[in-house]
Amino acid sequence: MREIILFFVMALLWASCKSEEPEAICGFCPNNTTCIEDICGCPADQFDMGSWCMAKDSNLFVATGVFTSPCFEPFGLVLGNISPETPNGGGVLIPNSLFSLRSRENTAVGFSGNFAYYDLPDGDSIDLVQFPFPKFMFPYQCRIEKGQVCSSWLHGKFKGADTIQVQIDWILCTKPDNKPQSFQFIMTRWR
Repeated sequence: MREIILFFVMALLWASCKSEEPEAICGFCPNNTTCIEDICGCPADQFDMGSWCMAKDSNLFVATGVFTSPCFEPFGLVLGNISPETPNGGGVLIPNSLFSLRSRENTAVGFSGNFAYYDLPDGDSIDLVQFPFPKFMFPYQCRIEKGQVCSSWLHGKFKGADTIQVQIDWILCTKPDNKPQSFQFIMTRWR
């Protein structure tokens, strides 16, 4: 009996002296957050989006707020290689500028593609036809309600160097006579 008590006392002493360094309490950090000083968060090269992190970029525009579509949530749009559209010989515009969509599911590089950029006197504009949905990326269609599936068309008008007024129009709907209403939001440049 004495040996058993001595064994438990030695085990307790060993356990209390085992390590002077505290163990990290984060465990698993969700949505690409990182354990920083025992708290899940975002490193300095990323923006904290509340429950996930988005990589910083010099030409990143972020849409936040309440969205009226089940396929939209806060997201970032990196605009690059911006060049004004000019019609080719047949009068057709071929988008040359590039974008990268960042969302909770694709936080760093995201989905990339081309967009049309127009250098206009009343404010430059962008057009992204069949805009991928931030919540899903693929497919390009959103189930708005039972039996109604649509694609989206993003139109944006610059309201200064750091702000874009955006409108989402629904296109290619399965019930074209009952299209959902367009909705608008603001995207601001985050640096």
